[in-house]
Amino acid sequence: MLSSTYEDATRRQQLKEMKEDLSKLSMVNEFAQYARLERRMNALTEDIKAECMFCTQHMSVYLYRVRTRQLHFVTAVDDNAL
Repeated sequence: MLSSTYEDATRRQQLKEMKEDLSKLSMVNEFAQYARLERRMNALTEDIKAECMFCTQHMSVYLYRVRTRQLHFVTAVDDNAL
């Protein structure tokens, strides 16, 4: 997980740097370079979104499993108390 967090931070930093570079370019005068950089930014953004969705789905599954186990545990304790 640590490497994933580090990679995520690195990607976000790259995206920030790309945005700064893009803001320095003139879309009209340097269209080809602007378009290439914009495509790279879009691809990186999609990668970040996909990774976030992947992590969110796994966290949701984990939380569901934890909650259902706690529910079963509470139910078992309540049954034994009677």
